[in-house]
Amino acid sequence: MGGENLVIQVDTIFVSGMNTDLNEDDIADHFGSIGIIKMDKRTQKRKVWLYKDKITGLSKGEATVTYDDANAAQSAISWFDGKDFKGNVIKVQLATKKDNWSGGGRGGGRDGGEVSLLQLNIEGLLCGHRKLTSAA
Repeated sequence: MGGENLVIQVDTIFVSGMNTDLNEDDIADHFGSIGIIKMDKRTQKRKVWLYKDKITGLSKGEATVTYDDANAAQSAISWFDGKDFKGNVIKVQLATKKDNWSGGGRGGGRDGGEVSLLQLNIEGLLCGHRKLTSAA
């Protein structure tokens, strides 16, 4: 789908091309050697997201790692991109995510478009209500 607005996450890297046998701890240990990985407040685990196939549940060999600061993310790219990690040459770059805050009523991601359309409908109803009450 084209036209989606993406926002660069300056503190998060996207890693691809990894061995599919790796788990979150393997990834956190390796990438944690270059900087402090942010802790998830809810789970109290390091913020590493391993992408898995929705049907099989097996790793896709891709992950995001979120650092405490943007400098660590840049260092990880410089240090690890194009290098061997457990038998595979990996690609490391800054992660991106969908920008759910722009685009008004357009969009169609998981929540972005639906929330925007709902907000527009509510705003439209409120504006219509104000017009009706002020005209009376």
